[in-house]
Amino acid sequence: MKGDRMMTHRMAWLALVALAGVGCHEGDDGLDPADAPPAQSPAAVAPETLPPLAPPPPKTQLAVARTLTFARAADGVSLGFDLDDRISDPGDRESCGQSDYVGPDGAEGIDNAFSQVLPLIERFGGTALEGLVQAAINEGDLLVMLELDGVDSWVDDDAVSLTLLRGVGQPYVGTDDRLEPWQTYDVDGAAPWSRAEARIRGGVLEAGPVEFDLPIYVFDFEFLVTVTEARVRVVFDDEGPDSAVLGGTITMENLLHIANNIEGGAQIPGILDTVGRSFADMDKGEDGFCGALSVVLDIDLEGAFFYDDVERPDR
Repeated sequence: MKGDRMMTHRMAWLALVALAGVGCHEGDDGLDPADAPPAQSPAAVAPETLPPLAPPPPKTQLAVARTLTFARAADGVSLGFDLDDRISDPGDRESCGQSDYVGPDGAEGIDNAFSQVLPLIERFGGTALEGLVQAAINEGDLLVMLELDGVDSWVDDDAVSLTLLRGVGQPYVGTDDRLEPWQTYDVDGAAPWSRAEARIRGGVLEAGPVEFDLPIYVFDFEFLVTVTEARVRVVFDDEGPDSAVLGGTITMENLLHIANNIEGGAQIPGILDTVGRSFADMDKGEDGFCGALSVVLDIDLEGAFFYDDVERPDR
């Protein structure tokens, strides 16, 4: 009898548990499932919010040259370009006996004959040459502006326009003796300007050939450095143009005109007229002598603006 009573108690507990289970089926909150809102389909559930993509670069970007120095060659390596589409060995008649350099990336045929003349100019009193250039930049007398139009990507873009202009303004100079970034300038409408179609590949822009004049004003004298058959390479950072290399040719006559007006460099014209001509590697004449030197400029860039109402040439 005791066993029958225990069995009866167990059956009663099981019945209570079963009833409790039925009650719980209405929902944990005690609501009838019929009263609950319909479940959303997976397609109706909002997707996880993704971080926004980086904004595209502006269609037009402006930069100013804060430094302009002559590229040096070391151990047969130099920045620059193959200007004559020729790999020249020592004694090559087409380059008047001048051999080419190799680029930092291993590219052959790099032309930069002026790098051999520059140490001689510095040795005989021409150290002021690059100092004059930097002073002209800081004083606003040599504001070389690079304007890029039609930029859709800093990485790859087949249709970009590069314009080289001369800016006007009195820039602010930082404690590092260099132009402060993101200043606003005017355009010198009377100064020479150049425009070339360019493309960007792997974050590097290349353009040219173009002809470009660098007007440098020192006191009452103007240096007008004319670089012909120039090629331009621009490297970008997250904010836009960061640095550039400009390679081209400069005639001996242009160099001699500049040298004759360098204060404290009385020996430089004679050096250029003799030793300098022996390093000339471009513009070979009928007499078998070259009348120009290949030259490479290494340029550090900073972001800049033009005033909204500025008038650009040919636009």
